[in-house]
Amino acid sequence: EEAFLETLTHGDTFMFAGKVLRFEGIRENECFVSNAPGSDAKVPYYGGGKFPLSTYLAEQVRAMLDDPQRWKKLPKQVADWLRFQADKSVLPKRDDLLIETFPRGNRYYLVAYPFEGRLAHQTLGMLLTRRLDRTGAKPLGFVATDYALAIWSLADMGHMFRAKKPSLAALFDQD
Repeated sequence: EEAFLETLTHGDTFMFAGKVLRFEGIRENECFVSNAPGSDAKVPYYGGGKFPLSTYLAEQVRAMLDDPQRWKKLPKQVADWLRFQADKSVLPKRDDLLIETFPRGNRYYLVAYPFEGRLAHQTLGMLLTRRLDRTGAKPLGFVATDYALAIWSLADMGHMFRAKKPSLAALFDQD
């Protein structure tokens, strides 16, 4: 994606099609790369579209996640990842919202998977970071994609939710 390539400088490495590549530059809308040794590379991303997922598509994604029989029609790597996710955490039921919290480095993360589209998730991210700030979670930022919303903070949000300060229900409640 063009937005990802714009973040690279000469010599940066990134993964593409299972290979580690070295960014050489862009000329006339063409990206030039060379093979790079090692495995320490950036992961390309797709930021998603501006428009929300259609109600039908969002419903189909939720239905697919909720039905392991449908996974047989997916590429093997995707089906394997869904099984891994189900073993390590949970997969949301059709009418549920999956929210995960975890530490990484000196930050704490909350990731929610509403599947409602990037613009809806950006709005939700602004609302949730404001609410988390009021509770003392010290949110530092958020990122929204078509499928998920991630918020990072200095306070252990998982611990806060287990203590119900705030509860997840209150955090996601309508005003």
